[in-house]
Amino acid sequence: MGVAVDRATGFYFFDPHDPMLKEVIESSPIVLIHNASSDVPILDKLGIRMQRWEDTMLLAYANGYLEKNLQYLSDNVLRMPYTPVTAQWVGRSKKLQEQGNVAIDHVKMGGWCIEHACNTLALWEDLPHVDLYTDIDRPFIDLILEMEHWGL
Repeated sequence: MGVAVDRATGFYFFDPHDPMLKEVIESSPIVLIHNASSDVPILDKLGIRMQRWEDTMLLAYANGYLEKNLQYLSDNVLRMPYTPVTAQWVGRSKKLQEQGNVAIDHVKMGGWCIEHACNTLALWEDLPHVDLYTDIDRPFIDLILEMEHWGL
């Protein structure tokens, strides 16, 4: 998991159960996430409770970006490098991939996770915090996540 300190500096936590990761996230006054509907439930399962979190994917959508994945926004809005995590599996055996038997190069993975975290921070800093996001989208995302949790 990548954690950004600023637009160019971050840290990679190899083990999602690392107590230091939990401490960093839980002590942060705000946690920035790109695609909270995916990441917040994972953090909940890990027992990590955030004081406050914001979703740059929703913020981008509220700003009129219909293509809101991190790669598109990194390339076209931030003009910052972005490498998909799946790049390490390119050229690997399809059979191994399907079985989940592909070794992870954590040096590369760490760099990419930090890159993603830094880009998420940059989006938060660069995109306007429009009323649609702050007054409508953001207040309801907790409710939507709770509904998804219960299968509604």
